[in-house]
Amino acid sequence: EAPADVGVPSVEPPREPAPRARERPMGLRTVLEALQMAERISQKSISGPYQMSTADDATVICFEFKMAHFTCKAYLANGAQEEVSQHLKLQTVFEDNRRSLGEEQRYYIANEWNATKRYTRLKCLAGGGGGRSSVFTLEYDILCPGDMTHSAGLSLLGQTMKMWYTSLVACVMHIVEPRDVPFATHQMLVSNTLAVIVRETDVCLQEQACPICLETFRVGEHVRRLPCMHTFHLGGLDADSEEQSCHCNVDKHLVRDKQCPVCKTPIDIMERLDRPSGKGQGAQDDAGNAESAAAAATAAAAP
Repeated sequence: EAPADVGVPSVEPPREPAPRARERPMGLRTVLEALQMAERISQKSISGPYQMSTADDATVICFEFKMAHFTCKAYLANGAQEEVSQHLKLQTVFEDNRRSLGEEQRYYIANEWNATKRYTRLKCLAGGGGGRSSVFTLEYDILCPGDMTHSAGLSLLGQTMKMWYTSLVACVMHIVEPRDVPFATHQMLVSNTLAVIVRETDVCLQEQACPICLETFRVGEHVRRLPCMHTFHLGGLDADSEEQSCHCNVDKHLVRDKQCPVCKTPIDIMERLDRPSGKGQGAQDDAGNAESAAAAATAAAAP
């Protein structure tokens, strides 16, 4: 018997793919959805968007949210028409009420953070009450392309929020960490050194010479004696004295290095000797001060 004919299946022509719907660009909904999806952000704490006015009439939208126990803000600003970009800024504020820190030490804390961190930036603003309180502001800026899609923005902001929380915790630990500044503050100079004017009765002082300029001290000149008993010229205090302004000024050295130029003894050596060796009550006081500072560093929204 002859084999039956087997029908050859017909091949349909390939269909053209349906045009994909254009995904919406990154915007307010992207930021809001990213905040709602973040693990450590309570959805009840999210408020906004709030529209803010700027000097150049740019549109800035603000969201407020609470990440764990840190109160933060997110700013979204559209770039100029020729730039076609979006600027996103994350910001939180830490209030530091420690009275033992001077303004110079607070700026040193901020500069030390900025020198070691690549993305975030810490700023210090002196507070009221005679410098008794200050405000640290931590910021993180992101420049997004204008054509970034919603899904790409969600992915970017998701990773950013994880990094932001890590930076918040690390920044608080950095602020409250006990540290010894290498330079002399104004309070150190006032408390640990003696600035006097050479008098005619100071015979022994007139026989000494400044270790920097090697000139003997004269009557009427301003000098500063350090705890190590080394004495130096203190220039620039008497505007009416032309000779005084020509001398060296040891304060120019101390504001950079608090050690004596001769014997390298720190000018706060007496304060160090008064401190306990790190055990007992001294260590408890330091721990208590750090805990108090950490509690005081609860982030508040920027005004």
